[in-house]
Amino acid sequence: MAWEAATKVQVSDIAGVREADLQDWWYTSAVDLIAEKAGRYNIADVTAVVDVLDGNGLSRISVRQPPISSVTSVTISDVVISSNRYITDGAYVVLIDRVDVNPYLAGDTFPRGVKNVSISYVSGAAGDGAATLAVALIIQEIANVTKSEGAESRLQFSGVDRASAQAFRYGRSGPGMTQRIDKVIGDLLGKRIKAR
Repeated sequence: MAWEAATKVQVSDIAGVREADLQDWWYTSAVDLIAEKAGRYNIADVTAVVDVLDGNGLSRISVRQPPISSVTSVTISDVVISSNRYITDGAYVVLIDRVDVNPYLAGDTFPRGVKNVSISYVSGAAGDGAATLAVALIIQEIANVTKSEGAESRLQFSGVDRASAQAFRYGRSGPGMTQRIDKVIGDLLGKRIKAR
C-alpha cells in the first residue's frame, strides 16, 4: 500500500524515526487500525459516493463510507433538502432545525422508509492533518516497540506481510501500547459511533 494519508517524510518528521527505517507494513497496519477503531475507511483516498439508504426515523443517518469530506446533495423521497438544513458529523448527516422549515420534514427526521434517502457526498480525508498525525503517532508506537524488542524482533518483522502485521497488532503490542493507540485515534479522529 502506498503512503497516501501521510508521506514517509511527514511521518519521519512527526514520529522522529529516520525515513530509511520506516517499513511499509507499518503504514498498512496504522491505516488498518484507524479503520478498525475509528471507522474511517478512506483516510487517504477521496471518492465521490452516492448512498441510497433506508430512512431511520432519527434526525441523523450514517453513510456507508465515512468520513464525509463534503456533501453534494441530500434527498428524501425525491425532495431535495437545502444545504442549510443539515450538517455533517464524521460518518453522519444530521438534520438541523432552521427557520425556513420544509413542510416535508416532520420533526426534522429522516422518515422511516425503504431506500427513501439519497446522499451524494465525497468520502475520504486526503490532506486531513488529524489523519496524518494519527498515522504518524501509531507508526511511532510500532517503531518504539520494534526497537525495544531488539534484533530478534526486527528479524521476525523483516519482509512482513498483512498476517504478520495483524499478529503484531493483536499479540506483540508493548505495555500500554493498545491504550496509547486507542487514545491517539479517539483524540484525533473520534471513536466509531455504533449504529443504533
